[in-house]
Amino acid sequence: MAEKLYIEEATIKNFRILQNLHATDFGQVNLITGRNNSGKTTFLEALFLSLGPANPQLWINLNNRRGLRRISKKETTIPYLFNNLDTTTPIKINIVTKNHRSYILSISEIIANSGKNIIQEKNDLGSSKDAISTRSSNANKGLEIRFQPIDGEPIISRAMFSKDSIYYEGENLDVIPTSIYLSSESLGDLETDAKRYDELNKKGLVHKFEEALKPILPNLKRTSLGIENDIPMVFADVGFGLVPISLLGSGSKRLVAILLAFIQAKDAIVLIDEVEYGFHHSLLRSVWESIRKFSNLNHVQVFATTHSNECIRAASDIFTKKPDFNFKLHRMSQEEKSSVIKSFSINQLDIALQSELDVR
Repeated sequence: MAEKLYIEEATIKNFRILQNLHATDFGQVNLITGRNNSGKTTFLEALFLSLGPANPQLWINLNNRRGLRRISKKETTIPYLFNNLDTTTPIKINIVTKNHRSYILSISEIIANSGKNIIQEKNDLGSSKDAISTRSSNANKGLEIRFQPIDGEPIISRAMFSKDSIYYEGENLDVIPTSIYLSSESLGDLETDAKRYDELNKKGLVHKFEEALKPILPNLKRTSLGIENDIPMVFADVGFGLVPISLLGSGSKRLVAILLAFIQAKDAIVLIDEVEYGFHHSLLRSVWESIRKFSNLNHVQVFATTHSNECIRAASDIFTKKPDFNFKLHRMSQEEKSSVIKSFSINQLDIALQSELDVR
């Protein structure tokens, strides 16, 4: 397993709306703001691709999340990855980590024949390490992903199209610690959350998990792992016996998904699109306090997006009380041929909010 992952610098070229973006000065918890179509979600997607660089299925999962599920012999969703749909110019994602190691992920459309392939056999669960297995097929069009660490040999994988199926070439190598992406409407997956809860239990952290849920579930007595219709899932007792947490409202499910993501992403990264989704504004301070605690607990770096001024103020309220905690706000905007990120430390953010400047 690779060492702890902490991104300090990212350069993204030709990926969706991001024609050219260079960003630095990241903290342990990073909140990304900006107007619609400024590239916030695209930035998280680019990071996610770079965190599963030997997994050729991730880009398809990201397109699926955007509703782009079309697969046919003549057409693919490949062009939608590229800036201005220009598939002649490769996507480049360059990552520099805290220990000054760096790598480049190059993504190119290719025309080729395939030999031995690997095909996805389960649904996307938001992890950079989803399982895949082998199969032989014939294909002639696809996407090549080249992972080039600065101090090692390149790792190449491909997603190939054949008739109405997608096949994968390469090995899903564990070159980077497992990271998690939670989309704007992700409320978790019953079986995935159960597996992560089991890991939480093995680490003796159930009490911390339950404490973090109390602001949303004030009558919570306990949580437990159980089975319903042969499906493992997380249960909670809020005063009338154990019931699946999925019955207790979107805010509860969202916070459970976020907290359990920190368990799997130990020493790695959690990406959360529209972090405020599903929460009443009065709960956002508690949500941020839980994110702060769990990111420290498992040494997780966080990148989250928001449109909400209430969410920004709630984060400011929590992190101004923890001046030693490395929190950063980053405001994204688009210029003619590049994207720009302006970064604020927690002190700068506090001053901006007191001056009633709009940092959304």
